[in-house]
Amino acid sequence: MYREIACGADWDKHFRSGRSARHTQRSRRLAAKTGVRAATPIQERPEAYNLRLEFGHWEADLLLGRRDNTYAVLVVKERLSRLTLVCRVRGQRSQTVMRAMHRLLRPYQGQVKTVTTDNGHEFYRHQAFACAMGCTMYRCDPHSPWQRGQVEGENKNLRQCMPKSFDADQLTTRWLKDAERKINMRPKLVLDNYSPLEVAHKLSGVALRY
Repeated sequence: MYREIACGADWDKHFRSGRSARHTQRSRRLAAKTGVRAATPIQERPEAYNLRLEFGHWEADLLLGRRDNTYAVLVVKERLSRLTLVCRVRGQRSQTVMRAMHRLLRPYQGQVKTVTTDNGHEFYRHQAFACAMGCTMYRCDPHSPWQRGQVEGENKNLRQCMPKSFDADQLTTRWLKDAERKINMRPKLVLDNYSPLEVAHKLSGVALRY
């Protein structure tokens, strides 16, 4: 049918969709990705992000385990306080990942200014999240992990207990929260020997409970 339209037939005017050509799922996905990628170039990210002048600039990443795993681990880190939040996510669908990120950052509603992610497909559908949190999402340039070096550094720490071959399906929420608590309660020299939990509480007024 679409072939006849390409040859000059005017059948497309009778279609409810109004389309004159077939669009595959792959082409629609690529179109969606291109539109979102162009939304906020990382070059427009505020200088306060690099200088760590204020609380509320976050970086996010998704840690994957074995190929046959159903679950993955979402890691979100705040740059000034070094606070780390983690949770288990079922699958890598963008909607699912962004909802999980919203749950993680909900206690900081109104204090999330920016979130920087990589170019993974799991972060493409961010519009609803950005609108709900009142923040701006920035996407790193391809193959540029240093543009979100804070969460990349934390990933190395997490990889000590979750190597690349780890079984994410066996991780429990309790185990992840225990790991998160240990990371956030560890004093850091860069924070004048305060812990990320203490600094984040002082700057945001939010007291996380474990």
